[in-house]
Amino acid sequence: MIYNLRSFHFKWRLAPTLLLLGGILIVGISVSAKKFSNNYHVPLAPAHEEFFQTIKPYMGQCVLQYFEKRYPRFDAFDKTVVPYWEKTLFSSTSPEAESLRDLLQSYSLEPGDLVAIDALARTLYAEMDRGFDHGLHYGRAIAGVVLNRAHAVDLKKRGYQVFSMGLHKKFHPLKKTITNVVVARRQFSAWDGVIKGKYNPVLSHALCPPINSEIMSWKRFATQYKHIPKKKLMPSKNEVLHWNVALRIAFEAILDPDRFWANFSKLNKRELIAGQDAFPIYYYTSGYYTNGESKGKRVTLFAHRRDGAFKVVQGPAIGGRRDFDERLLRFWAPRNPL
Repeated sequence: MIYNLRSFHFKWRLAPTLLLLGGILIVGISVSAKKFSNNYHVPLAPAHEEFFQTIKPYMGQCVLQYFEKRYPRFDAFDKTVVPYWEKTLFSSTSPEAESLRDLLQSYSLEPGDLVAIDALARTLYAEMDRGFDHGLHYGRAIAGVVLNRAHAVDLKKRGYQVFSMGLHKKFHPLKKTITNVVVARRQFSAWDGVIKGKYNPVLSHALCPPINSEIMSWKRFATQYKHIPKKKLMPSKNEVLHWNVALRIAFEAILDPDRFWANFSKLNKRELIAGQDAFPIYYYTSGYYTNGESKGKRVTLFAHRRDGAFKVVQGPAIGGRRDFDERLLRFWAPRNPL
């Protein structure tokens, strides 16, 4: 009886400590969950949410299955994604295709708008992918660069025509300026089939993103996974979240640009600048900087041009965040603006 009383007394004295530790654990879990949800939550306008859910199944469809050995060396978008949309929007006589065309008319949109959303989403996913784990501001920054380049091309600014040049069918009726900008050769490396004489593995990410966890994505075409059973190569929940975030950002950037640019702001000489004026940036690099030492890490194109024609610039606050990790994303500006 005495032993039981002492045991009870010991447990009673230990209870506050256990409650404190439990409270700390709950707070930590809630903070992590909030941070996790904020990294993947892209709210759209209520009027656009239903339309987004309707077109979502058509976006990011894998187009690599048409190639038995290698994906295209050049013009990958024109040879893969464009034929898919031509078949989906024009060649198909299925009820789904007809309803999709009717839906576009009801929203006063053109087929090229869907292609532009698809092209931008594929680009964001391939360029950033795991960067979305660090915050939405990484994906929004890349989309902002694309919109700035497209705006400069539309205005025919001197020297900015290079943003839409390349060996691709830039005058295709399904390809708007934004599409031309993201798939132009030697601009966004995700669409270059060959880099420094070697095939670019990131291209498969753009051509076959993980749209859901039940459909194989780019991993089934990657040589490093050829010995792994297909069941283990199914996209993870995190990979699918990355694609969904990229698609939502692309949707908002193209169909609701005012809402998209409302996330951008910066303080310039005590004056708050918001919107597109807060982000006059046309160049960025993504990857790891190693000061010339590769050692298994990715060395970006501009890494050896820091003291040359370009200079590093600081990005604005995007969605209230400006903590850009330079190993993931770095902004550049020409020393002598055009």
